[in-house]
Amino acid sequence: MYLISYYGETSKRSRMNFEEAEKESRRLLIAQEMSKRRKCATTSTNASQNITADQDLSRPTVEDLIDSGNSVSLINSQTRRAGLKALVKGITSNLISAGKEEINEEVRIKIAAAIEYKAFNTSRTPGNYQGKVSQKLGGMKNSASKNELYPDIRDFLNDEIRKDDSLINIVPEIIAVEHGEKKLEAEEENVNLKNYPSGNDDKP
Repeated sequence: MYLISYYGETSKRSRMNFEEAEKESRRLLIAQEMSKRRKCATTSTNASQNITADQDLSRPTVEDLIDSGNSVSLINSQTRRAGLKALVKGITSNLISAGKEEINEEVRIKIAAAIEYKAFNTSRTPGNYQGKVSQKLGGMKNSASKNELYPDIRDFLNDEIRKDDSLINIVPEIIAVEHGEKKLEAEEENVNLKNYPSGNDDKP
């Protein structure tokens, strides 16, 4: 009976050690992914060199967005001035006006990364981050068309942000670690993003 108990405990410890090693490996991968995404969202030239004094910073021009060399710096500059909500509205309004086919893939990915980065930097909890991203993507409305959503642009960003290696899936653990909170298991942080209404930044 003692041997059964001993080997049972040994097996349990081995399994726990394996799980801890798996978590550590995943944590390192997450750190690498976060570093890559942050670099994508922040590496740029000085945005002020490309922005005129009379330009509406909450509504970037299509030409600015298509210029992939300037898009991230412009987006980051605008998030500091106009906030995430105005940024998303301005971007989607101009993208839809230009026609989706005119915006190249690289720029779209950078826009998604910039939105993620802004939401991450203004969030203190995993739920708050997920809610902000969900609200902003769900709140892309066309004021000229009776507040109809921009489904094509919204769906693109939804897909980009929610794919397996994106921040919407890995950021809860990063936030918990970076803010010194207890690391939560993924299933405890499995927030149904569809439950978040648009237009309320303070709701987790």
